[in-house]
Amino acid sequence: MNSLPSSQPGRIALNDLSMPFGELQNNKLDAKNGKTKTTATPLRKTKLSLIDATCNAIISHAFNQVLPIGTVEVKSVQHLSSPLTVGESKTTAPNEHAISITNTVISPAKFINSISYGDLSPADQRLETFRIREAYRELNNAFKSEHSFSQFITRSLDNCARQCSYCYVHGISLGSISPESLTIDGQWARLIEAGVDISRTSSTPDTLHQEHNEIASVFIKWACYYNSFNKTNIDTQCLLQFFNDKYNQYLERYVFEFIGLDSEITNFATLPAERNFLLKLLHATVQKLSSPVYSNEQRVHLLVNELMSFMESNRSMNNTRQTRLMKTVSEFVRSPHTTNSQRIICTIKAGRRFIFSEALANQSIRDTVSAVIEHKGVNNLESLAEKYRELTSWLFNKLDSSVHTTIFINNHIRCYFVPVTESYVFESFDDGVRFSFLQLDELSNYIKSQNKLAFHLPGFHGYKGLMTLLELLKKVDSKK
Repeated sequence: MNSLPSSQPGRIALNDLSMPFGELQNNKLDAKNGKTKTTATPLRKTKLSLIDATCNAIISHAFNQVLPIGTVEVKSVQHLSSPLTVGESKTTAPNEHAISITNTVISPAKFINSISYGDLSPADQRLETFRIREAYRELNNAFKSEHSFSQFITRSLDNCARQCSYCYVHGISLGSISPESLTIDGQWARLIEAGVDISRTSSTPDTLHQEHNEIASVFIKWACYYNSFNKTNIDTQCLLQFFNDKYNQYLERYVFEFIGLDSEITNFATLPAERNFLLKLLHATVQKLSSPVYSNEQRVHLLVNELMSFMESNRSMNNTRQTRLMKTVSEFVRSPHTTNSQRIICTIKAGRRFIFSEALANQSIRDTVSAVIEHKGVNNLESLAEKYRELTSWLFNKLDSSVHTTIFINNHIRCYFVPVTESYVFESFDDGVRFSFLQLDELSNYIKSQNKLAFHLPGFHGYKGLMTLLELLKKVDSKK
């Protein structure tokens, strides 16, 4: 058996032939972030229903900025029919079609028999076998050796482990998983069914617990096919163990983001006993709140209780485990913020994702797209996509800084917390005014006096969500 090559992030330097096929020789796998860099490559055109093409573009556009490995970029969506007008039948949109234009990528499906292979006629089976043999001939011309291919698929599994662990912590689901829905370096290629998974109930399976296994199985199957066609002996069990180990390592890293801590600045090489205890506590919390028996609203309240269980330790002067945990949390963030400010920041970051990410559920996006097509026409879809991109950006920490933490933002309103002064700021873009409040009740009362329609988010009642988040903050803000 061939042993698995080392695949530490940034350690593998793949040469110019890292990517197979002549038309994609300009692709290189970036050893720093594991993504595929593309230059001067042809575009791929796929015919889909208008709604599917639009949803795929919106979801890809939104999540590409937050996922560690990212998604395949959708360049444009070209509507094949005349624009819809206000008042047209609800049954019109599903019958419309569009061309989705993306970067050309390679999926593992290129090297694996189709699912329907057993249903093919003998002649078609021979054609399918010939197709795959040709694919592996070109693949072997690109990688030259078993070791080179093993390096690449190891890196791909590392990418998948990283992306899957991030998605598990943040509740993001790819949906239907197949070789066609992934690229050979682990990006998401088909996002028609992707979104934040909020539909789990006691009567439905928890897909997030299984997605990483399904994604890994695609690449393990690819390695098995490689062995079969090349008479090699790549150890697939070793590959699978590598993936599981990396998945757990990345899970330990991203689990801290679950409560609003920045995983990027945590040194996991020197975890003291208190940090290990905190890690176990947070991991258990993620598993508890991911349980299908809880509704989204129940998860929010459970989250606050878990936060309070270790973030109120400043009320005790004893050298208890909670006190040490609070000290550990302060070390994590390495900031001069007060304990109260840190409690508020963590609650904002964690709570807003639980509350507002319902707008990023796949069905919610589809319903919103359908409504826009029906009532406003396809010309408004581009602005809708931008709204979803902005929503995803602030929900997943992209608009936060050391001087402020975003509570809510849309095209009309911005509300954020300033940790240095422990104050809350409300800003109206329409009126050009900005108010600062030291007390949450003052901010809450002012928001209640505003036009509720100004808080609209795509597919979600923004005002209601904001008031829910403010109520959560009142439970952790010691000065209220």
